Amino acid sequence: MNGSALSPRVGALALVALFAGGVPAAIGCQWIARLDDRSVYAGGDSGSVAPPAADPDLTNCKLPSSGNASVRFADLVTSTDRFDVCLRPSSVDSFSAVKPLFSGAGPTCGSGLAYEVVTTPVAIPADTYDVKVLKAGTTTCDGEGVATLSQVLLADGVTTSLALFGNGQGAPTLRRFDESRPKEVGATALRLLHAAPDLGLLDFGLGANPKLPSQMVSTRITGVPYQDVRPSKPTPNIDANGYTVIQLSNSTLPYVISNAGSKDAILALLRRTTAGSSYSFFVVGRSDVPDFPLEIFACDEGRTAGTLARCSDALPLNVTVDTLNLQLSGALSPAEAARRPVAIAAAGALDGDIACITEAFQDDDKRAIIQAAKARLPYSYFLPTTFDSLPSDPRSLAGRVPPSPSGTSCGKEQLEGMNALVNCARDKCSTVPGSEDARATVSESAGTCLLNQCAVRNISLFTGPLGAACGQCVLTQYQSYEPMKEIRDLCANNPKARSSFRGSNGSLLLSRYPFLATDGFVFPPLFFWTPGALHAKLRVDNGAELDVFCGATSSVLEDCTLAPNPLPSFYGERPDGTPPTDCKEGTTNSQRLLHSQLRDWVRTTAGAAGGKIVLSGDFYSGPSLGGAVVALHADNFGLLADRFSLGIPAGFTPVCFFCDGNPLRAPADAAKTLDGAWTRWNLLQNIPVTAVRSLSRTADATALEADVGVGDRRAIPISQYYGLRTVLRIAP
Repeated sequence: MNGSALSPRVGALALVALFAGGVPAAIGCQWIARLDDRSVYAGGDSGSVAPPAADPDLTNCKLPSSGNASVRFADLVTSTDRFDVCLRPSSVDSFSAVKPLFSGAGPTCGSGLAYEVVTTPVAIPADTYDVKVLKAGTTTCDGEGVATLSQVLLADGVTTSLALFGNGQGAPTLRRFDESRPKEVGATALRLLHAAPDLGLLDFGLGANPKLPSQMVSTRITGVPYQDVRPSKPTPNIDANGYTVIQLSNSTLPYVISNAGSKDAILALLRRTTAGSSYSFFVVGRSDVPDFPLEIFACDEGRTAGTLARCSDALPLNVTVDTLNLQLSGALSPAEAARRPVAIAAAGALDGDIACITEAFQDDDKRAIIQAAKARLPYSYFLPTTFDSLPSDPRSLAGRVPPSPSGTSCGKEQLEGMNALVNCARDKCSTVPGSEDARATVSESAGTCLLNQCAVRNISLFTGPLGAACGQCVLTQYQSYEPMKEIRDLCANNPKARSSFRGSNGSLLLSRYPFLATDGFVFPPLFFWTPGALHAKLRVDNGAELDVFCGATSSVLEDCTLAPNPLPSFYGERPDGTPPTDCKEGTTNSQRLLHSQLRDWVRTTAGAAGGKIVLSGDFYSGPSLGGAVVALHADNFGLLADRFSLGIPAGFTPVCFFCDGNPLRAPADAAKTLDGAWTRWNLLQNIPVTAVRSLSRTADATALEADVGVGDRRAIPISQYYGLRTVLRIAP
């Protein structure tokens, strides 16, 4: 012990920051990952559940249908706005005499047109119409529209498509396209409708592979410009409405899109076509905004699904994704022993389709969750890791690879102090005081006991000139419930004893659907835990494939009192290879490293194929999203958010997932240090934000009563982190 001992107050804060899983106070920087190009979210905390948005699929909508002409509507604007349409025939003098089509059809149609909605043809009298597009919810056709089109002839026996185009930034544009039907027996008519605003001329044809990477092997249509279906130059065998007619009979074939003149596909689709039908292949989305990824889908112009065109081989369906941080991270985690059975039961009771569980570090806890969940989520995957597990990517931000571990945490000069700290833990804070087989106490708060009884008297193991590694080793192994004799042996003799639970990571993936493939990623061991991430490819009931990633990265320490040098210099170093100033900078750098590795792993594992990706878990960071959600290490979060949609539906009032109001984090009368941060996510790639049907906060109710500290018994939830549930509408 030396003269720099901490006061109990400072030491308590340090232990909470280091071992209780707490996220430190938010940094003030604003998120810069092009939030201005995305949907705007309201401020405040709406509580646990946000109501689902109005049904964009118009499932129960029945539009008026009477007449000998037909008109189809398509919303291709990369925006969360919804639209309605006014049709004024030549016999009517003013728009005030007509009603908006969708709101006029009643509440089941009132949500109007949403992004990627293509309707079935609506029968109306043949006439020449003026068309005005309005924001959905408008009850009159008076006033300015967001887009107009004059003198649209809707002819007897002809189906006309009215398509709305736009990048979500400026005013949209309305265009008309007549449809054709194949005249030859056994023929199929195909055309490309180009609605991707930042792409140039596009080619369309058959591909070598229905998934990327793929090559164009038979070009059918060349050089279609944005907002059109016809090639920019006259092309043989393409009719006036943009169709190519080919003899396909009834076939399921790979179709691809490429930049004009290139054989390299940028989009690919496997689609069944039927002889005698016509199909419009829609290219939509933007290459620069992950909320609206580039996509291709094909609508059969002769088949319907209620009010909608049939635009896939099977119907879309809802998929529910849960992410839950159980904070079963060791004896120093508050009230862990009391929370464990309740947390495991809560994870086992999840009734969605996919669940990402984090901070369940003991493999026995993972197995208990798997057993509890098997009736609802029978498929499971976790990646066993140990002290001997090597990082999947051992490089630092500077690209350096550390040498193999050598030396022990506690050298000869520190053995006396180490043994004194273990003796104190054995005698004062163990399951069997005085026994070398004893483990960390579970009858009271292990962190509070160790702090009050032992830590201050042995502070030199943390703050002395030899560094903090020895004291940290003791605490790491103590929180892992290692017997006292094992703590002595590991810290004095094993150079690999750098993380808790003998290197086990805390991630677990559960699913209602069987896994087609699984693999995992081991991050570099950082300070107290070995972080890990999981990947599973699965196929949902309508045939769509999802690549689901689940994991946790690392948090950032704000209090460096007990951790003046908390990380190996390789993983805390700056990109230029220089060492960090303190533990805060070092852990910020390490979080940035892990986010970079996770982003790159997702890209190399699944991103190149252009498939649907969900990245679920804890990244201990996020942007500012209104008054109640503050930015937390937003620059680091931007490494992920630059490639992923946040998965927040339009109109949702953001809520915190790590909150001052959580009674496990602090008593009700404690000083507020963080209004609340959004620290856990279901991020999306190649899934438009409009596919998010609902988002809700879960596991936020008190679930048990437990001793959080000496004389401090509270009603608490299962974790300091609230859960997240996202319902996604997944098309095949």
